[in-house]
Amino acid sequence: MIKIMCNKCYSASRYFFYSLLTITILTISSQVYSQTPESDTYTQTPKFANGNKPNRVATFKGLFINNFIKYVKWPKNAVKDTFRLGVLNDRVLEKILKRATRKISFGEDSLPIKVLFMENLDDISSLDIHMLYSDFEKNSYSAKKLFSAIGSNPTLLITENYDFGATMINFITIGIQPKFEINIENTEQRGFKVDRRMITYSLKTNKDEFKKLLSGVRQDLDKEVATNVKQTKKIEDLSNDIQERIKILALKESQLNEIQENIEAQNLMSQQLKFLLDSNKNVVEQKEAEIEISEKYLQAQIKKLEKAELNLEEIERKSSQTLKHLNNQKIITYVSVVIIFIVAFLLFIALRNYKKQKEQSLVIIKQKEEVEGQRDEISKQHVQLEEKTREITDSINYAKRIQEAILPPVSLFDKYLKKYFIFYLPKDIVAGDFYWMEVVGPNVIFAAADCTGHGVPGALVSVLCSNALNRAVKEYGIIEPGKILDKTLEIILEKFTQAEETVKDGMDISLCSYNMETKELQYAGANNPLWITRKGSKVIEEFIPNKQPIGAYLKLEPFTNHSIQLNEGDSIYIFSDGYADQFGGDMGKKYKTFRFRNLLLSIRDKDLITQKKLIEKAHFDWRRDEEQLDDICVIGFRA
Repeated sequence: MIKIMCNKCYSASRYFFYSLLTITILTISSQVYSQTPESDTYTQTPKFANGNKPNRVATFKGLFINNFIKYVKWPKNAVKDTFRLGVLNDRVLEKILKRATRKISFGEDSLPIKVLFMENLDDISSLDIHMLYSDFEKNSYSAKKLFSAIGSNPTLLITENYDFGATMINFITIGIQPKFEINIENTEQRGFKVDRRMITYSLKTNKDEFKKLLSGVRQDLDKEVATNVKQTKKIEDLSNDIQERIKILALKESQLNEIQENIEAQNLMSQQLKFLLDSNKNVVEQKEAEIEISEKYLQAQIKKLEKAELNLEEIERKSSQTLKHLNNQKIITYVSVVIIFIVAFLLFIALRNYKKQKEQSLVIIKQKEEVEGQRDEISKQHVQLEEKTREITDSINYAKRIQEAILPPVSLFDKYLKKYFIFYLPKDIVAGDFYWMEVVGPNVIFAAADCTGHGVPGALVSVLCSNALNRAVKEYGIIEPGKILDKTLEIILEKFTQAEETVKDGMDISLCSYNMETKELQYAGANNPLWITRKGSKVIEEFIPNKQPIGAYLKLEPFTNHSIQLNEGDSIYIFSDGYADQFGGDMGKKYKTFRFRNLLLSIRDKDLITQKKLIEKAHFDWRRDEEQLDDICVIGFRA
């Protein structure tokens, strides 16, 4: 019975030992798994100390890089057969980019896109990389080494965690949202052209602000590294503690084995004593007569038996204590089993949550495929729109050639006016503004006109108005500016009244007739004035136009004709309103007429070629990055 109980004690201790070892292994595994830095993109991913999933940030970066391929124009013939995208030491981003670029192509020739993983910079020149990604935290390559590696190759450099403006396009992750800043100078020096939408979306920070952002990101990374070091130390301490417990368990198991061996020896001794007693009893029965003789001997044997009984009582007492100890071990075993059941239940809950997350991942993948399908349809429509746009642009370019054909040739101005300039800047391909000239005897008739609108509508009106001016001079033989405008108005109204719907378009114009022999200048204007700077004078003489257009108007009157005698060195200026109406400057306001007047006064003594250059420079300095508001036409002439 004692032997059976000892065997049960030994089995229970082994069972407790293995249960404790299983729980310890599960604990260590769960802690080690929580420190795993990476996993596949679409499976359950570990988290950083701040709770963010690293692959979510990497997915955003992959989408940004995918857009860079579409919104950056490479130099012509830079990509011949395959667009190669190199990733330095980042397996997660490599997988994401391979999936992101799987269904897209590069450029108008639809070249394939290949994502390459690289361990060092030596592979760049041999593989002919067109876009290179490098994270400073993972590679520690300086910006100088990256530029040295790509050399003169047309390689767009995409980096992360580098200093402000050190590369071309540089990421910095704020929270879970990647942002990027662009060094336009470095990018354009390599022949790349960046779409304005990228510039608008990029970080609007200066160098100091960017350094603060980068410092914050690096501090977060240092905190995560410190946390990982602490957790690693904790695991090492736990492992050492487990080793010590295993040693203690092994020692206790050895002690139990020794106790079992002692118990077996005592049992053997008891059996031998029992056999001896039985033998002595038989001898007493057989030799009853010899009892008296052997009495002393029997008394001695009785003492020995009493001593053996005492030993048996001691053995039974020790056996009772051992049994009590075994009962305690049994309780511990039951507790261990309960703990194992609890751990199994927690594992079951974790497995069920994993299945739910996997189902959610499948739903997300399906939604992503639907979005990609919609994106492909949008790309198809975009291609069709580009084709239509190209056709329209070709038509407008042809219209431009037609419009240029109606403008007087520069040789005509060179021959008759000699000292002059024309600053002509259409807003679009074709324009509503135009300049005009005819020569009748000694009279040079010229004008700066501004038709309603700009672009294609303005160009159509300009062709009609130019033709009306030609008819008034050539067909009707009129050379006086006021009467030319009267006849032009009559022709325009006649054309517009023939339409089924009322047309309110028209033209503002400054029209001059200069007699080359007498130096007499005649002027008439519709809403546009004439300015004259006399030689040696510091003021501008202004001749007021009629406040009515060449077109439909409530109260039309004959145009006033002004006669002015010019002296040698006097300068005249006629212009449309596009120059003065341009927005710009520090406050984004209009240039206005008073600034234009002051500009002409400041350059009045310079030759007309220099004046044109200064007028152009003043316009572009004022406009800066603002869009051109209207067509511009300025004509200057010196007697």
